[in-house]
Amino acid sequence: MAVKGKKDIKVRPTDSVKFYSYEKEPYGQWFYLSGAINNSTTTIPIDNGAGVGISFLKPGDLIQLVAADFSQIETMRISVAAAGVLTSLTVDTRPIGATAYAWAEDTPIRVIGRAEIEDSTTPGIKSVIPGEEYNYCTQIRTPMGGTYRFLDSKLMVGGTPKEQLRLDAWIQHLNSKIKMLLFAERYVETTYGITVGEGLVPAILRRGGQYDPIGGVITRQRFLQSMTTAFMVGGSRKIGLFSPLMLEALAEWKLDKLIIMNDEEFMNLRVKRLELPAGNELTIFKERNFQGNPGALNALFGSSYVVFDPENISYRNFGDWDEKILLDMGAKGTLGQVDEYISDFGLQIDVITSHLLATGVTGYT
Repeated sequence: MAVKGKKDIKVRPTDSVKFYSYEKEPYGQWFYLSGAINNSTTTIPIDNGAGVGISFLKPGDLIQLVAADFSQIETMRISVAAAGVLTSLTVDTRPIGATAYAWAEDTPIRVIGRAEIEDSTTPGIKSVIPGEEYNYCTQIRTPMGGTYRFLDSKLMVGGTPKEQLRLDAWIQHLNSKIKMLLFAERYVETTYGITVGEGLVPAILRRGGQYDPIGGVITRQRFLQSMTTAFMVGGSRKIGLFSPLMLEALAEWKLDKLIIMNDEEFMNLRVKRLELPAGNELTIFKERNFQGNPGALNALFGSSYVVFDPENISYRNFGDWDEKILLDMGAKGTLGQVDEYISDFGLQIDVITSHLLATGVTGYT
């Protein structure tokens, strides 16, 4: 996949059809109460909600709960945090500030810093052993050709059938690559040497990436909530693959405080760049596979969008077998010509929680 522009994804050749990456849990900044607590509870039930790393929490960390209208703010200091992925933690006797409050389930909690005991020993290292992930390269071949009479005839204005066939096959080849990179499920068949690399959408669902089931009409506020989730982990610049329905919504919301920047070029398409209120930047363009297909396909893919972090995506091509054209591949003695495009490629997806899939958008308001 030829990706050109300042927001490139990384392109890295591989010498094996099976390649590896390491899934390192990001430092947690937000998590949630998994149950209600009163104003004296010191064992705090938590979960990581959208998958943000909470195994990094250590004694001495300061956490803070804030009411939606800022009418209540409480800071707590962690005194005990077990190793591994946490389901609860222990805090010092409350309050450590002015007032302790009762808090409802699903209240968001943010990590704000640390408070060390004077003359204490060095605090525990915040690290985990990365988990190993792997993916495969997929080989796709797109043939084209015909008899010499057909290929050399002047049936078209401005070119020969051979030139048109090559153009059509090239478009088909690129579309196949995009669909594989988005939707393919990981698969290997050893008898015939078939490998299929996992695409971004199945990887998000299988590995616990950010998943946002909109489930109805989306509003501007609901979209901004979705973007908050999308940017919770990873960089401040991301790329969105949007359906025409979502592009219509963004055009409508332009009348509000979203700043839609001028069109620019990305992957040979005209795109728009959104500067979101929190200072994050989203480059968006229409993905043909998220558009108005008939019937059930439209309801499924036309209602979805993907936001991914280009810093945590690598396009892996096997050797130099990427977007090559092989000439005259037909059987010996054939009075004609068969050419083909061939690509052998896969997607390395790191830090899965830096990528988001949203589904179920039926309309906008």
